[in-house]
Amino acid sequence: MIVKEFLNTWVAVGGVSISTSVMTYFFTRKKYNNEADNQELENVQKALEIYRGIIDDLRKEQAELKKEMREMRIDFEARLSGKCISHVENHSTFSKNR
Repeated sequence: MIVKEFLNTWVAVGGVSISTSVMTYFFTRKKYNNEADNQELENVQKALEIYRGIIDDLRKEQAELKKEMREMRIDFEARLSGKCISHVENHSTFSKNR
């Protein structure tokens, strides 16, 4: 009789513990999944900010290179045609970089 009551008590305690664990798992699983999704979203946003900065820097560099290329083309064409060489040398990017 005592053994039976002892086993019933432990079965009841074990059953309550297991059912509590299972319920806690199901209730907290959604919370942890949402937190993981939020963290992933924050990481993606940080990466996008980094890439946007890189893209902006590359756009600025491209604009500067286009401007320099235009100036060099004008300088080259002027030197090739022999027009106003002194004027071209004074205002040329090419002659300043020598």
